[in-house]
Amino acid sequence: MIRQAQTDDVEELARVHVQAWRETYVGMLPQEYLDGLSVERRRATWSEVLERSLARVWVVEEQGRLVGLCAAGPNRAPPESHPGEVGAIYLLRRARGRGLGRELMAGALAWLRAERLMPTLCWVLRENTAARGFYQAVGGRLLAEREESVGGAPCVEVAYGWER
Repeated sequence: MIRQAQTDDVEELARVHVQAWRETYVGMLPQEYLDGLSVERRRATWSEVLERSLARVWVVEEQGRLVGLCAAGPNRAPPESHPGEVGAIYLLRRARGRGLGRELMAGALAWLRAERLMPTLCWVLRENTAARGFYQAVGGRLLAEREESVGGAPCVEVAYGWER
């Protein structure tokens, strides 16, 4: 079931966020960084997103537990030509390959369109070939590249964009 996140989902949002990063970014980000990810710190982040931000958050729930999430809202960084951003889309490994990511992305893009936050974009690690393939499969086109530091390690992020 996909539904809009509620404030009482904060603990589960944080758990999914941390677990999804640990499953996804092995070999792409320093293991020490992944091991140090904290549900407590992510809980504070998601609490603020749900209470104070203009973003919308959706969750995927199976048997009473969250297995995925998607957050979209106003763009947080350049390029300014894209007023909207899908800031997070995470599915636990066991929830992948069943079309849930496509459903989350379709819902986020429809909401961004209705909020007049199109064109929109999503940043992803260049090394994350699975996610890049997903963004291409759902109609994203490569827009930009930037150097970042995650967990103290240099990395390159690429942006995929949707015009409509």
